[in-house]
Amino acid sequence: MDKFNVFEKDVIENILSTKNMIRFPENELASKILKQYKNSTIVSREFTGVGFFTYFQLNDKSLSLGDGIRLRLAGVHAEVNDLKHGAGFWLEVENGIIDNLEGFCYEENWPKKIKNYKLSLVNKDGTLTEL
Repeated sequence: MDKFNVFEKDVIENILSTKNMIRFPENELASKILKQYKNSTIVSREFTGVGFFTYFQLNDKSLSLGDGIRLRLAGVHAEVNDLKHGAGFWLEVENGIIDNLEGFCYEENWPKKIKNYKLSLVNKDGTLTEL
């Protein structure tokens, strides 16, 4: 099974960061999902042309948040290579377990290789705070 690449790690850790509490105020929940991420491996990656999905497998099911819990976490924007409008991300929890990271761009094609990127937090008013 694959390991998380540096880009995936940066995005996930910043979605779950205490700096992102504007979007995700329940620090204890963020901490539990971060533990899940650190105990996960990658099952597969899917490239859609306008983004990607990275699917996870949690190795320790005792870290589950509980049956029926579904979350879609965001709050991170990226300038990637030469994408004119940047990229956004969703970190999804299905049935209490971290499931996937989705990355997407706006009206463009996702780059075949990420050469450079800069992450920012999305503030409540839509402005960006560079990380």
